[in-house]
Amino acid sequence: MWRHPITRSGGSQRRQVLVALALALVLVACRRKPTYEQDIKPILATNCVECHRARGGAPPALETYEQVSLEAWRVKREVTTRNMPPWSVDNTGFCGTWQHARWLANEDVMTFMRWVDDGAPEGTARAAAASLPPAPPSVPFRRDVVADIGGEYHPDVGLGGNRCFVVDPKLDHDRFLAATKVTASDPRGIAQVTLYGIDSEAGERDVVAQDEAAPGLGFPCAGSLPTQDTRVVSSWTYGQTASRHFEGTGVRLRAGRKVVVQVHFNVLLSGRDYATTLEVALELEDRVKELEVVPIAVSGELPAGRARYDVTATRTFPTAVKVFGIVPHMHYGRVMQMQRLASGTTSCVAVFDHWKFGRQQVFLPTSPIEIGAGDLVRMSCAYRTAGWANPLPLGPKKGAEDEEECAAYLFVTPP
Repeated sequence: MWRHPITRSGGSQRRQVLVALALALVLVACRRKPTYEQDIKPILATNCVECHRARGGAPPALETYEQVSLEAWRVKREVTTRNMPPWSVDNTGFCGTWQHARWLANEDVMTFMRWVDDGAPEGTARAAAASLPPAPPSVPFRRDVVADIGGEYHPDVGLGGNRCFVVDPKLDHDRFLAATKVTASDPRGIAQVTLYGIDSEAGERDVVAQDEAAPGLGFPCAGSLPTQDTRVVSSWTYGQTASRHFEGTGVRLRAGRKVVVQVHFNVLLSGRDYATTLEVALELEDRVKELEVVPIAVSGELPAGRARYDVTATRTFPTAVKVFGIVPHMHYGRVMQMQRLASGTTSCVAVFDHWKFGRQQVFLPTSPIEIGAGDLVRMSCAYRTAGWANPLPLGPKKGAEDEEECAAYLFVTPP
């Protein structure tokens, strides 16, 4: 009597075949083609659609399958080159790691690649309860003081795209800035906001004079403030809920002194008719570890017509410090690198190799960066000026219509 091969040799062979089939199913499952609904949508929801949405800060909108599938190859290119999500500093671990990094896991990058290569299938929608990953826990923001620019501002083009506004936070005693949060009536055109503290009466007179001399709200300021006794105290970019300093630290704001809110508008994104109000809410503390602001900056001139041109600045630290945050500042630079030189050895501090001018912010290391007494920190910026018609000044210049900066502001404390 004929018997099927599976049963002919009894239960042992049957079990072997079943195990082989199970392993095959596991392998097929592992090679399951990613789909928009099951795989891509959750990644976009977590990392992208906060800006890539209707009336968001960055086109194109990526809220539906139709929108994403039309941009599939572009999204793949931007994700695999790590241009998106925008995150200026390298987070591979070769040169440190950073808090709140907008840095996709390698598995997510591979998922995007496979999805596009497989034809960008839509797939079946997840159950409503599992359609999106749970939101990460957020730190509550406390609005202690609000710095309002004083009305609706219409940036237009040219110098109006970079504007400074003098605001009085009305502090009756010194306080420490722990976090800032930016709110605008139309956020589409807000690329980046920097807050400056003023430390002296002379510095305040200077910025007030510039403000009063300029027509309308605020005064033009292409780069860092060309004013004595001012410090960068916070830096925010679109997509951030709030810009926070390292936990348990803060930057001093002087009692009775005004602050300057510098806004970089992106009018190319929002159109010439764009206008908005804007306020910066401040979360203040009285008892935290005080952060000092240590600048490192290059001065001089950038020549035109160079395929590559590097500039460098150094700073020696006479006493040991810990770095709790870095604000890099460039307009047209391609890469900024910071290194620590100690006892004849060189170590990496940070590499900003995916630079985007509109994405300047406070970058917080996962753990404080230690700089020893006598150590030297070297900062270099790389440029391509081949298409420039004229050279540009390096460093803040009053009244300059355009300028370039290679600067970094380190938030430090004694160890």
